[in-house]
Amino acid sequence: MSILESIKGERKLSFDCWRYRLLHWTFNVKDPDPKRPQDTGMPKFLYTHFCPLFHLTNLIAILSPLILCLKIAVVIFKAIGYATRGVPWGKMKAAFNKLKLKRNQDVHVAAYIPTAEDERLMAIKDICEWESGIEFIHFWNARFVRYNILKQEDVEKIFNETMPKVMEARKRAKARKDKLRERMIFWTNFSRVFIKWSLNAFYIGLVMFVLYGLYLVAGPAWDLVSWIASGIYSLFTDEVSLGVLWAGCKIALWGAVFIGITYALCRLGWIQRFADALLAGLSKLCPPFYLVGYLFGWIGSGFRSVKEFVSMFYEENCPPIVLVSSEESLVEAVAEKET
Repeated sequence: MSILESIKGERKLSFDCWRYRLLHWTFNVKDPDPKRPQDTGMPKFLYTHFCPLFHLTNLIAILSPLILCLKIAVVIFKAIGYATRGVPWGKMKAAFNKLKLKRNQDVHVAAYIPTAEDERLMAIKDICEWESGIEFIHFWNARFVRYNILKQEDVEKIFNETMPKVMEARKRAKARKDKLRERMIFWTNFSRVFIKWSLNAFYIGLVMFVLYGLYLVAGPAWDLVSWIASGIYSLFTDEVSLGVLWAGCKIALWGAVFIGITYALCRLGWIQRFADALLAGLSKLCPPFYLVGYLFGWIGSGFRSVKEFVSMFYEENCPPIVLVSSEESLVEAVAEKET
């Protein structure tokens, strides 16, 4: 067998070959079947031609340290994820919330121990909010359940000291409100009068401005009307103007004739046929657009030719692969050693 024939000869490889083992290890192919290589999910040419398998496995061998590190990192992250799934997060959260609630309850119970001073401040606040008269007995009948430390006479003393101050403060607040209301009424009336006179002054000024504008425009407008009227009058009195009018009539007459002829040609279909022929001719006179289409078509055909050449080159020069079982691979190895 010549050297060329030995290079191009078919290669009988099993999945126990180090190249396939390295390939399947890299892409996580589990238990491949040599009779059904399409089930591995790898490209078909890796099992039919030796050249792509040769180059790819060489590249994988060079990058194998990096691939190994990535696989170790993936395993570690998966292990962490699997371990965290076993943690009873729900129970831990429930226990934490229960502990937090108990702590808040303990703090609340410990903090909520009213003293005599707390009830005194509460009584002052209640008196300030009381609006059902100045009789203590009515206040006590409505609020006595709120006081556990202070007695009735203690609350009555606080009531008699605080209620006059509250009434005085309410009177001052009412006086301030009345004074503020009077000021608001004054400024409301003043603003109405002021706005009314301001609008009247604005309207008067606007009318004067319009009249002044009309005064400024009246002169030029009158001159324009006079010029138009004199021009119309000169059309029928001046010989030159009559000539211009006759020329305009001729243009209108020829325009009407042209429109009539065009309409007749459209009705006969001549213009439509002429337009179709013109567009057909113009479509052949657009080389830039055709050149662009030809350019992309040429590039596409070039890619197809290159693909066909590479495929033919691999078919003719790349050694084919014949997948065999492990036992057949051992037999072939022994036969090659004997030869």
